[in-house]
Amino acid sequence: FIERLKMSGKAAIFGGLIRDLALGNARSFCSDADIVVDQVEDGALDRLFERQGATRNKYGGYRLEMGRWIFDVWAVNSTWAFKQNIVPRHSLGNLLETTFFNWDAVLFDMDDNHIICSPEYCEDLNSRLLSINLPDTPNEKGAAVKTLRLIASEAPFLSPELARFLHSAIEIHGIRELVELDQ
Repeated sequence: FIERLKMSGKAAIFGGLIRDLALGNARSFCSDADIVVDQVEDGALDRLFERQGATRNKYGGYRLEMGRWIFDVWAVNSTWAFKQNIVPRHSLGNLLETTFFNWDAVLFDMDDNHIICSPEYCEDLNSRLLSINLPDTPNEKGAAVKTLRLIASEAPFLSPELARFLHSAIEIHGIRELVELDQ
């Protein structure tokens, strides 16, 4: 599967899977694995996934189940922050600027077999400092729910900005609504 993806362009595992591995949660990882592809040509992923029987996800990428694994795969150019011109797109590494959380700003380049992250990434994980990396998000409620989930599972120290964001989200939406979204 990965080799076929790499024929469509430079591919990288992005965000949560790498974060959870770095936090020592490999055995308990139960989310989707996000993969981004810097397409060689427009439509390369579409052609690949038409043959795979994958379904479109809500952000324009593809969702594919293989055994116990769920993959969300999308073209780099369709990343929300790039499409909205919030973050300029210069290279695959610019994806690090597009995540809501600092802990998700990491990728594994599958062509070069190396991790790309900010210089403070490992220090933030080791010190358990969870903060906002990019405050703009297409899903404020989802970001609040994920914050609550990370608080429950990882007991991080929240940056003041993230604490204010969460407090505001709870005031606006109510804790019950946010908790119900997580079920």
